[in-house]
Amino acid sequence: MLPNYQKNKKRSPFKIIIYSVLSWFLLLMIFGFLAYMNVQIKNRREKLNEAISNLKKEIEILENKNKDMKEKISDTGAKENIEKIAREQFGLKAQGEEVVVISKENNNQEKENNGDVGIETKNNKAWWNPVNWLGWMIGAFKREN
Repeated sequence: MLPNYQKNKKRSPFKIIIYSVLSWFLLLMIFGFLAYMNVQIKNRREKLNEAISNLKKEIEILENKNKDMKEKISDTGAKENIEKIAREQFGLKAQGEEVVVISKENNNQEKENNGDVGIETKNNKAWWNPVNWLGWMIGAFKREN
């Protein structure tokens, strides 16, 4: 009985050709898929490396800004810098100094017509600064005299 079970069956040449063609097609599909995925991974890796280099540049720029800000912070404590900031940003003066405001003639004529006296800032928005209010009030009293 056992010898009958393992009889050597002959396959038809048509089946052999079909199986071999399907096997080759399957192998080509697998290799094609692997090649496609390799290209996709390569493109993704290039994009990620570019993003990494951009982020490194950004980190370097931010570190330089941070370093500059730390230097400015350490410099703000110096007396000279405090005086400079007080003069430039707040329009203050030291004892014994006089503040001279140079402006165009059009601005002077407008001030004379409007009766405004005070310290001008870069944007001509000195109205919000309480220090300038004192200058305006003193200027108003000097005109009356």
